[in-house]
Amino acid sequence: MGVTTMHRTESDVTSGLVREIALTPDEIAESAARAAQQVRTARADDISWRLLEIDRAAIRPLRAIAAGTGTGDDMAKLSALETEAEALRAELAAL
Repeated sequence: MGVTTMHRTESDVTSGLVREIALTPDEIAESAARAAQQVRTARADDISWRLLEIDRAAIRPLRAIAAGTGTGDDMAKLSALETEAEALRAELAAL
């Protein structure tokens, strides 16, 4: 088994030649850092959308409680939503 090397492609417009050049360790580290940042950004976007969904899902039970018609199910729903939101906010802060 050989060692896998990462490459970048360069084109010479004048000659029309295309060549692959091995990446330096610094370029590989930068590429890995960019990829990791893209993963964190995508996860942060997913969390933000879920937090918005949680806010929307909380409206009906909150309205029932405010109107005095809330039930134990409404309280349980709010509790579950808040527990999930707290975990997501902690994860988002750690990103």
